Amino acid sequence: MEPNVLCLCPNCHVRLDIGAIVVDDDWSIIVRAAVLGGNVRPKLKRHRKHKIHLDYVRYHRKRWHGELDLSDE
Repeated sequence: MEPNVLCLCPNCHVRLDIGAIVVDDDWSIIVRAAVLGGNVRPKLKRHRKHKIHLDYVRYHRKRWHGELDLSDE
């Protein structure tokens, strides 16, 4: 599996894409905005063979916390 791919349900995929949720380094879910359509798990459930690099998770979180300069993107 790719180190920058998360397998999510469609609802959580949209939430992650729009920054309504982000993932912390300990794989806990941080809810940043009102979440419609049900509860969010407290932690991301991971398959032991799927190694996700924390660099990608950190990049996503920093992007939505406004800690990145996106003028070049």
